[in-house]
Amino acid sequence: MYAAEDFLGQNGVDDFAQRARVRTELINEVLWDESAGIHTDFNFVQDKLSTRTTLATVFPLFVNIASPERAARVAKFLEDKLLKNWWFDDNHSFFWVAVECTKWGGGRLCS
Repeated sequence: MYAAEDFLGQNGVDDFAQRARVRTELINEVLWDESAGIHTDFNFVQDKLSTRTTLATVFPLFVNIASPERAARVAKFLEDKLLKNWWFDDNHSFFWVAVECTKWGGGRLCS
């Protein structure tokens, strides 16, 4: 297996890392809905955050860019808004995993 430097060179690796940092900052600044306590999509037509709950809500937790505080707020939102009204069986366990794993301090889901 090759290291990233073998494909991109050190300048390419540094550039990629910088782009990842900028993307992380933008996701956490632009796509965080403080009043709802979740990450969300951005509606470019209306130039505002979307009011729909989508996978954008849990994406920052999955890729480990949400702070533990925000991960806990997202977990609470999922528990309150999705799980309490969710008919639960073994085929619908994703949201349980998201909530339970984020209760352990945020970050990647059970990794």
